[in-house]
Amino acid sequence: MVVFPKRGVVLIKGMSKKIFFILLLVSLVVLPSSCLAYERINPRGPMAIRNQMPLYLFWYFFPQEKAEVTADKKLTTAFDYTVSNVIIDKVTTPTEEYIVKADMEINRYNLNVRYGILERFEIGLEVPYLVLSGGYLDTFVEDFEDVVGATAVGARKRTGKDLFNYELRHNGRYLIRQTETTDGIGDIALSAKYMLLDEMDGLPRISVRGAIKFPTASEGDYLGTGELDYGAGILLDKTFSRLVTYLNLNAVLIEKPSFLDELDIKNFIASGMAGLEYCFTERFSGILQGTWHSTPYPTTGTDPLDNQAVEIGLGLNYQFTINSNWHIAVVENAFADSTPDVTFQLGGRVKF
Repeated sequence: MVVFPKRGVVLIKGMSKKIFFILLLVSLVVLPSSCLAYERINPRGPMAIRNQMPLYLFWYFFPQEKAEVTADKKLTTAFDYTVSNVIIDKVTTPTEEYIVKADMEINRYNLNVRYGILERFEIGLEVPYLVLSGGYLDTFVEDFEDVVGATAVGARKRTGKDLFNYELRHNGRYLIRQTETTDGIGDIALSAKYMLLDEMDGLPRISVRGAIKFPTASEGDYLGTGELDYGAGILLDKTFSRLVTYLNLNAVLIEKPSFLDELDIKNFIASGMAGLEYCFTERFSGILQGTWHSTPYPTTGTDPLDNQAVEIGLGLNYQFTINSNWHIAVVENAFADSTPDVTFQLGGRVKF
């Protein structure tokens, strides 16, 4: 684990805010300039956004992606900055067997490198860096939820702005208790993807993939489980003129961390994604996608642990060249408390 002094964490928090708003401004300036004549489609693919709810953060989730693989002897490098805002205050009634509280923002700096070692086969390495802090989006999110009548508004008004608190209690015992900002390397994952069938008339492109998550994150800071996770999945893409459809289905075998040892955690998480990307021009596209995953927690009578996670995302993509692109995305939770209230992502991809 990489350890920073408190001053360093404050610096990271400030940098996160500056990075987010600088990249947002660049996106708003660049994306509208893409009104070019339509010649051909060049889809980017789904947004690689995971559920950043802290109670799921320490397990492995596949990034959403298209079935296409990196070309033989070519390299693809992607960097994403993702920030999620969370506030939860739930209790099992009337027994108070479970108490779940979280007030924080989760920042994920993610580097994903893919290399094509054969015509239809690629390997990948994913390195995340995680920051759990009070954040900087509370005021913006509260005002937005107040307008739309979101359920989290009451909980937000009972707490101060940009605070940090994270706890999970079971029968009066703290399983998770954290009041200080934390950061560090997340669990590094090694992946592989093989294209079974390329797209042709009437048939989609089909690929299979697998991944292993290694215990490189700090279990003591609740950033990892200290265990290996193993996953497998299938991906399908189909193009209809300017519209591209995506489907991901995945399964991950997990191990519970020692701090959840007294809970009856399932050893399996299923997940899926369905998305639509529309190519307005050869450089500019928009994507709508929905993601889902099951919960490994036992029945607790609390939404954060019992609800299956469903998120809806909207993204805009801009292709600078045939080998480089940029995207911006926003994701909202569909089921209260099992996912963050709102997530934003900015990122880019370069092929070599």
